[in-house]
Amino acid sequence: MIFSVTNFGHNREYVLTVIVPISRMAGKLQNLKAWINLIIGTNIKVILVHDFQDIETSKELIEFIDSIRTPQIVYLEKHFGSPGLARNAGLTLADSKWCCFWDSDDIPNIEKTISNIGNSMPGTEVIISNFEIVSGEHSTVVNHHSNLDHVALNPGLWRMIFKTEIVKKEKFLDLRMGEDQIFLLDIDISKRNIEFSKEVTYSYITGTEGQLTNQSNLNSLSALSIIEESVQNKNYTLNKFLSIVYLRLFLSALKRLRDKYPLNILIRNIRFIIRIKLNATLFFIKSLLIQRIFLHNLSEVSL
Repeated sequence: MIFSVTNFGHNREYVLTVIVPISRMAGKLQNLKAWINLIIGTNIKVILVHDFQDIETSKELIEFIDSIRTPQIVYLEKHFGSPGLARNAGLTLADSKWCCFWDSDDIPNIEKTISNIGNSMPGTEVIISNFEIVSGEHSTVVNHHSNLDHVALNPGLWRMIFKTEIVKKEKFLDLRMGEDQIFLLDIDISKRNIEFSKEVTYSYITGTEGQLTNQSNLNSLSALSIIEESVQNKNYTLNKFLSIVYLRLFLSALKRLRDKYPLNILIRNIRFIIRIKLNATLFFIKSLLIQRIFLHNLSEVSL
């Protein structure tokens, strides 16, 4: 697929750029279309990055964009192969003061997002909000408690707004799981000037068919190895935020391994399981002090 860019009209100054990676979403774009219609006329720019996997999604997206024909929407299409590389492509076109990353199947609150930016204090580099997990007719609000270590339990990029100058200095890795959490470590979020908003600005929809968090894959193992290597090379500082992120990825990897392989196959692959555990032993030992905090809040964590 040739890299293509669609942009209607002339650029103007925007306060916020929203980058949305999209892949295999044909027939499931109703939430995306609904909130995009709400941003028309605001000072928000949206960059839709279609990681081309099927022609049906491409046709539906192009038809929708043609129907609204607004300069606020920029459409990129190419086979990137991962949400990380798709986000990198979108970042190259981000030219507003603020930037955020939303998923194509969720529901952001546009009004509260704009309000958070307008009410932010001078010098703020990252705004973190509360969010809700929606499963069918049930929803649960997840609170950050104005504490970054608690945010590490649910470190979704979509609950955060970043100063664009910060995120454009880094790149997402070519991974399908864990690349967003490594990105937070790369921008050294624990040392940033963070403002915590009490607003619930995002609805995270679970149970969507094809959702990355539902897929049985072990990409999070690659993320674990990268974190371990970065700590050993002193590129990352081992702190509570990193330790919780690591533990979360580790449990996520084990969960996906369990979901993918029935018990009899797990037994035959016991050496592989042992290797995973050995790779994480050092971090588990160093993280014992915060493990009680993690387990206490495990009911709120979406793995």
